[in-house]
Amino acid sequence: MDAVATLESTKPSMPARGGSSGREPLRFRPAARLQYLLSEQLVSDPNVAVLEFIKNGYDADATDVFVEFDLAASLSDSSIIIADNGAGMNHKGFVRNWMSPGYSGKVDARVTSRSRIPVGEKGLGRLAAGRLGATLDVYSRTASNQPWFHAFFRWEDFNNQEKLLDEIEIDWDLESTPPVEGLGSGTVIYIRELTLRWDRRPPGRKAKGQASTRLGRLRQDMEVLLLPLTAADPDFTIRLKHNSELAEDASGYGDDDGTVSPPSPKLLDYEYRFEVKRTSKGKWQIARTIYRSPAVAEKTGIQRKTVTTVSTDDLTDEDDLDFDVSGPFSGSFFYAPESAKAFKHLRIPTGVRIYRDSVRVDPYGGPGDDWLGSSERKAVRQGHAAIAPNQLYGAVRVGRRANPELKPLADREGFIENPALDAFVAICRMEFEVFGKYIERELLRPRWDEKQAQKRSEEAFNSRQWAVAMTRATAHVVRQPVTSAGAELRTLRKVIVDNPDLPTSLRAELEDLADRTKKHLSRIDAAIEKMLGFLDVDPEPKDVDLVSLIEEVVHSVAPDAASANIELDADTGEDAVMATAPAGLVEHALEELLENAIQAPRPKGRSGWVRVRIAQGDGVRIQVTDNATGLDDKIQGKLFTQTVSKTGRIGVGLMFNRQLMTIARGDIRLESTGSDGSCFSVVLPR
Repeated sequence: MDAVATLESTKPSMPARGGSSGREPLRFRPAARLQYLLSEQLVSDPNVAVLEFIKNGYDADATDVFVEFDLAASLSDSSIIIADNGAGMNHKGFVRNWMSPGYSGKVDARVTSRSRIPVGEKGLGRLAAGRLGATLDVYSRTASNQPWFHAFFRWEDFNNQEKLLDEIEIDWDLESTPPVEGLGSGTVIYIRELTLRWDRRPPGRKAKGQASTRLGRLRQDMEVLLLPLTAADPDFTIRLKHNSELAEDASGYGDDDGTVSPPSPKLLDYEYRFEVKRTSKGKWQIARTIYRSPAVAEKTGIQRKTVTTVSTDDLTDEDDLDFDVSGPFSGSFFYAPESAKAFKHLRIPTGVRIYRDSVRVDPYGGPGDDWLGSSERKAVRQGHAAIAPNQLYGAVRVGRRANPELKPLADREGFIENPALDAFVAICRMEFEVFGKYIERELLRPRWDEKQAQKRSEEAFNSRQWAVAMTRATAHVVRQPVTSAGAELRTLRKVIVDNPDLPTSLRAELEDLADRTKKHLSRIDAAIEKMLGFLDVDPEPKDVDLVSLIEEVVHSVAPDAASANIELDADTGEDAVMATAPAGLVEHALEELLENAIQAPRPKGRSGWVRVRIAQGDGVRIQVTDNATGLDDKIQGKLFTQTVSKTGRIGVGLMFNRQLMTIARGDIRLESTGSDGSCFSVVLPR
């Protein structure tokens, strides 16, 4: 504490501004080497350096930017020309703009003469030339009747820390002409003695969808750059030419003049749009719209468009989002999980990119960048995330005037980290998560359920194969003692007949016992026959008319219903209702449900009834409803897992038939039960 107090007590006071002490104030005088270091190291990606000059042409109201690579065997003989037909500069404009690093006349400009929002504002793009080559020639003029202003830079001249920046002399003239013809006004950037081989593959692992060479990747970056620029002004064109046969993936897609065409994002399966905006009452809200392709809408049974709006009041405290430093902005996520082949032909790179005033902000959405957390979610969920990154693309759009705190770094490699960026990313991630929930609910969960049903069906089929063999063996074993019991019964009857002196009461009792035993043996034999016959039922699903099937089953159990004084009613309608299932399995399961309903105990004095009807929804349900006393909680808990019965029967029917319906990729469910009766359903896929 004493040390802290001492430090605080000796803290120096701030000096008065303006040099009131009479001493000459200190001033920065940058060494020439600063320019060299900035030009060499400010821009890590050479593509960004080329794109900086294209953006300058856009800001200069150019309608055409021409980029040509002359690639020779030696880098010292290779060159790049970047020419635009924009407003251009004269000597005075060049000195004011190019010769004052950090100055940009676009900072305060709201729009250009073509109503474009300027996309450059730092005045550092010119330094990018040093990243590309050893020398730079700049040619510029404001009109066709004016001479070309020409300045020449050799970046090695700046690699001197003994000289100050303003001590390096730059040669210029008004007599030289650029290596491009046909420009009335504009600027030509001529870079020679290149530092990189653009027709070769850059180091590092090639991401999916990336071109093989630097030139190919430059063209892809040009396409992504053009995407919003051409939306703002369709008269803006970029042309790319080169003379290398090794860089074929940079050639035009059928364009003889090398015109670069922006990709065409369109709805393949899903598009999710969101807009963060302030209401007239000063509150923030998010407008959300999700679009589904016709194929997805048909598959999911959901309308093609869903619109919702949420206000910040609807969000939970856990979201903890600061909209005041983040909005307004908007975004679009496109996802193509069902159209992988079509996606490949769109020429759209995967990833959700950020655009500030129509210009992409690197590296967001580029190869290896996961600012939305899509790859992170996939890793956490062991590959089962709702949205797979390799079929996701889109854009989030912000403006510097609407989002003044979102400021790109000087090297254009991202935004400056601050609370505004944290809030912006958090809101975008929240919207991405909302979109993911749509995908999970509409596509993944049904698909997962279908896979689980298929898995259960395969497991049940394997169990059935084992059960068939065991059942045939058991039937054979049981029939031997049944046959022996029948022989013993015949012996008993012969004893009764051969002994006329038996007391009358004993004779009657023995005959009754013989009759009951015969009935039991007949039931056992019939059950064995039915069981063996059932093993031959075809388990393969086929198109089944459920109306006809129900009529057959009701007809077969009608005698049992009449014997039990139960009214049996089938309400199936007149039209056929089709389902895909093994008819024999469904018939057996439905018959079991009807027999249970018929034999279920009723309260004394209640006239019994059983009703069968068809209900349709996501699948098809055959409902069997009775007016018996219902099932208590204890029985419900083990209904399909243990042998239970309220009628004294063995009680394996429901457990066995649940297995049968699993084979049929369906189910048996208890929908409701109570003192007024129960309702069971046989559930089948359409």
